[in-house]
Amino acid sequence: MKSLHRAVSYKECPAPGCTRDARTKEFCSGHMQQLRRGIPRKQMTPLRIRAPRKRTRPRGAVTERDAAGNKECSRCQGWKSEDAYTKNRQTPDGLEPRCRQCAKEERAARTNKRDRFLRRLYEMTEEQFNLILDHQGGACAICQRTADEAHPKGDPLHVDHDHACCPELPACGKCNRGLLCSDCNRGLGVFRESVEAFRGAVLYLQRPNITRQQLSDWATTNETVKGTGVNAAVSDSVAEPKWNIPRLF
Repeated sequence: MKSLHRAVSYKECPAPGCTRDARTKEFCSGHMQQLRRGIPRKQMTPLRIRAPRKRTRPRGAVTERDAAGNKECSRCQGWKSEDAYTKNRQTPDGLEPRCRQCAKEERAARTNKRDRFLRRLYEMTEEQFNLILDHQGGACAICQRTADEAHPKGDPLHVDHDHACCPELPACGKCNRGLLCSDCNRGLGVFRESVEAFRGAVLYLQRPNITRQQLSDWATTNETVKGTGVNAAVSDSVAEPKWNIPRLF
């Protein structure tokens, strides 16, 4: 019986230096993602080619034993008795290639999702995160609220990095600025991390409220604050605020 599947031939991806098949429209999947991010075709970068995994131990090493009958652990390279290994019927010698201690450490590293998350996105370990948190007094670097006060559900503080250095995650690890609560972290994004925008917000909050008399005066005299700016007239009359934390601008 003949096969119903046809042999499909793909053309080569036209991106510079790419030899992959153009299965997604006219580009390969990797360069199609670059195109969706707004990268021009002439500025597309070649994709990384993963090197084949090298075998660290020769074949048959799992069944080797020394003169005392000890087996070598594939992780710590230590020779230990067979009692230090967990049984596994699927291996040639019926034992795990790693000793129990190494297997326990690997399980602990896999279950520590917070550490893997910080390493993947911010090039930061959980130990470094806790060190920064202790340096900030266990609170947000802006509003001075603790994680429990800012996040009642128990979420930790967020890592803030300079978007001028790394516009997208993962970050390089050299532009991490501190730890913020979710409100302050979103606030920086809303103000576009602009010092001028924050200075304008401070002057806006310090100016007096608009009264009904002012509204009536503006309606009758047709005088508006357009062009002069509401904060311009207030900046001279309002004194500089007394900051409880070091001034950033």
